[in-house]
Order: sequence, then structure tokens, then C-alpha cells
Amino acid sequence: MSFWKKLFQRWAQRSLQNALLSFGLLFYLVINARADECLTNFPLEGGVARGLINEEKSRAQFKNKRMNLNEVAAGSYDDFKMITAPKNTPPPPLKGGIHASSSLPSYSIKYTFTPQFLTTPHLWLTSSRTINASVSFETRSHWQAPLSGLEGTLRRCALLRFDFGVANNVTLQIRGAVQQQLEIDTARSHPLEGFPISGTTRDAGDFSVATIIRVLSNKKQNTALGLRIETKLPNSTQSKGIGPNTTDLYVSALASRKFSRGLVFGDLGLSILTAPRNLDEQNDVLSYGLGGSFSLSQRLQIAAEINGYLTTRNIIPLGTEARGVARAGLSCLIGSFNLEGAAVHGLTSNEGNWGGSVGLVRRFKF
Repeated sequence: MSFWKKLFQRWAQRSLQNALLSFGLLFYLVINARADECLTNFPLEGGVARGLINEEKSRAQFKNKRMNLNEVAAGSYDDFKMITAPKNTPPPPLKGGIHASSSLPSYSIKYTFTPQFLTTPHLWLTSSRTINASVSFETRSHWQAPLSGLEGTLRRCALLRFDFGVANNVTLQIRGAVQQQLEIDTARSHPLEGFPISGTTRDAGDFSVATIIRVLSNKKQNTALGLRIETKLPNSTQSKGIGPNTTDLYVSALASRKFSRGLVFGDLGLSILTAPRNLDEQNDVLSYGLGGSFSLSQRLQIAAEINGYLTTRNIIPLGTEARGVARAGLSCLIGSFNLEGAAVHGLTSNEGNWGGSVGLVRRFKF
């Protein structure tokens, strides 16, 4: 009986010790959490954060905490992240996480994505476990199909784009048109045998899958270098005369530079285009892109780009000719959506004259 009594006493003693240790640890964590909360919610006054931490320590901790961005309007401004940068003491936060002061200080905008009508990628990527989804409509006049010799007005309906934040420095991008149609201009077209010669031809668009990786960034987090690998899939039907129905590969180096309210980015690389008429032949072309965006306000961005590829071959395989476009437009935040519109102009004759696009963008977190 004495054995069981001693065993029970030892168990009770150790249980009490564990309970006291747990309580002490919990008390320590609560005190530290309260200190951090006071430091975050109250500005430094006279070098003392509510009398909890001395001036040197409080300023050092606040300097680290200033680097954390505040989301504007708790989801309504998911496409922007802002932080004020006053020179002396930080003002208290207002509703929605926006910091303000009586002198209306300047602010820096941390872009999580540029307007989705741009095709040139930048390196301030979609954050992890986040999806940027967009749907748009595009029209182009005097557009020439890459293979069939058809020319006319191109309309892309349900032009989809999804940017998946796989990691903070990796984005998976899928884009393509669910439906596209070409209203054939018989006076300008020179169709090859086996393709439509008049009327309107309809087909699905070719989708592409790209991986964008930010490889390097500087300490100030305003300059970055990266890599893009993209594959275009053969989803179109060649006999419809719009898409070439080929598999193409794009590899390019990326660079981005961030300023207080703007962003400049570009890519340069090699693209391998399969010749539609002879699948054993390919054309290695130089792909390029240069774009920029600027924030006019918390809700409005303007952006522009040039994008395309050049070929240096004397004898160019049919369907792999050089192409290039210029785009410029704006993106306006309305509630939880971004309404976007852009004008498009062809830099090469086969991309036509003028056109435009309009679309909606929404961000989802999971």
C-alpha cells in the first residue's frame, strides 16, 4: 500500500510542477504579447511607449514593425498594400489600416499585381495561397491569322487569366481564350487552300501555362531579377484558320524596379516556335517586353507595355513571323473588383491597327 501511496505522491508533485511551469510560460507569453500590442497601437511619446519599453528598444522594435505592410480596407484594397513613411514619429492607425498625419505625408505602394491586361510579367508576384482571376473581352481590327492568310476583325470572348501564388517568390500563370472569332475581310484576305474564305470562323484559343520565379532581390526590396518559363498548348483547330495549333516554348529573363508610386519591368528571352506546316521545323525568335505602371490614387492605376518577338531568319517558316503589340490602359478598384480597360495597337502589320479590351479582376485567398 505504501508503494502506491508514494507513486501517487510523486505523480501529484510532478503534475503540480508541470502546471506551475505551464502557467509561468503562459504568463510570460501574455506579458510579451501585451507589450507588443502597446508598441503597435500607441505611438512613441517622449521616447517611451506607454512606459513599457525604453526609448532605444522601442524605436528599434518599431523600426522592424514599420516594414510590415497594412492591407488597405481589409480586402477591398487587396491589390494595393500601403505604408506611410513619416520622418519622425508614426501617427496612430485609422480605420482600414491606413496611417495618416496632419501633414498628409507621401506614401509608397507595394504592388501585388499590375493590371491584368498586361502580358509582360513583373516580379512583385502574387502572394502565397492567393489567386488573381480575370475575365476580359478583346477586339482587334485588321488582324491577320498566323497561318491561314485570313484577315479581319478578331474578337476574343472570355479571355481568362489566373495567377496562382504557389510561394511568395513563385507564381503559376494560366491564360487563354475560351472562344475567339474572326470576321473575315474578303478584300484583304488571301486564304490558303483548306481554310474558310468568307463569313465568320470560330474556334477556341490556345492556352498557355507559365511559371514565374523571383530569383534575386536587393535589401531594399525595390529591384528584382527572375525567370519565366512558359508553354503554349495546341488547343485551337488549325482548319478553322485562326490559331496555328502548335506547341511553343518561351524562356526569358525578367527584371523589375519599384519606385514610390510606380513600377517598371521587362523581359528578354528566347522563344521556340513550331512551324505549323512542317512540325519537324522550328523558328527560334527573340522575345521582348517592356512595361510600367503608375498609381494615380489608392483606387486608380495606369499602365502600358510593348510586347512581342522578333525573328532574324531570312527564310521564315509560315506561321512564325514576327509579331508585336503596344497596350495602354487603366485599372480602377470598385469594391472587391478591378474594372480594367485598355487600348491596343499593332507594332507589326499582322497584329492589325487599333483594338481594345475590357475586363474584371478579382482576388481570392485560401
